[in-house]
Amino acid sequence: MSERLEMTEAQLRDRLQYATTVVIIGVNPDNPAERLMDVAELPDGRPICKNAQAVMLIDAAQALAERHDCT
Repeated sequence: MSERLEMTEAQLRDRLQYATTVVIIGVNPDNPAERLMDVAELPDGRPICKNAQAVMLIDAAQALAERHDCT
């Protein structure tokens, strides 16, 4: 996983051109006390093995856990 913590909207749009699956994590707009997460496959993305995607998500989760900053 990239060490970058932020990207511009233009950089995000660029990356979405090459995305196979998108994970969205945020605050539930209907209930700000809740978190939300969506995982969506993009129909025009180049296919990547689901197991490979799972391994990448595990790596990303471990990197996020290492940066844990809330109590």
